[in-house]
Amino acid sequence: MCEFFRVNKKNGNIFVVSLHSGHDLRDEVVKAIKLREDERMREEDPYTDKLAGAIRGTQIVVNTSRFEVDLNRPKENCVYSTPDGAWGLNVWNGNLTGEIIEGSAKKHDEFYKYLKKLFSDIKGDFIVWDIHSYNLLRRDIRGSDEENPEINLGTVNNDIKWRDVEDLFVEKMRIKGYDVRKNVKFGGGYLSKWIRQNYRDRACCLAVDLEKIYL
Repeated sequence: MCEFFRVNKKNGNIFVVSLHSGHDLRDEVVKAIKLREDERMREEDPYTDKLAGAIRGTQIVVNTSRFEVDLNRPKENCVYSTPDGAWGLNVWNGNLTGEIIEGSAKKHDEFYKYLKKLFSDIKGDFIVWDIHSYNLLRRDIRGSDEENPEINLGTVNNDIKWRDVEDLFVEKMRIKGYDVRKNVKFGGGYLSKWIRQNYRDRACCLAVDLEKIYL
């Protein structure tokens, strides 16, 4: 395992991933990035590692900021090179080099190589919880409640055989009083697509995106 993510391995067929809770940057990225720490943290998913830790299963937590490498995007887009790919933010001070991009792409490769090895040992079906958070406000303009469920469950990359599992999660959360709906804010990112491509109907990826009301 490489140092930019950590794994708490448990027995069983349940895995919990926190891709965007990290805030670390390698030295050359620190020198090149324009954003303040608070600006980065607004788009990171702080404390989702703690939320992931509350779910039983093997926990995989990324320590590196998504502003260095976004592991929920394809490798060719894993660095936010333009504002269009970064919520309109000017991420860099003009020193985004090929070396920085190459270093981030290498981390992307290492992470998915590790997942491939980890999942290759699994017999039968398995479930991956993909834990995220999203901003209620965007540029100080709040959308309607219909556009902002407290919990969004992204399922667009799952096989239909997992519909009952998805619906059970929605039902349990609604019983607890949460507004939870499917695929309103987020249908699932690269991780869920990669899981579907590699494991077809053997794996269910539950991409949970929480409003940052918990902060």
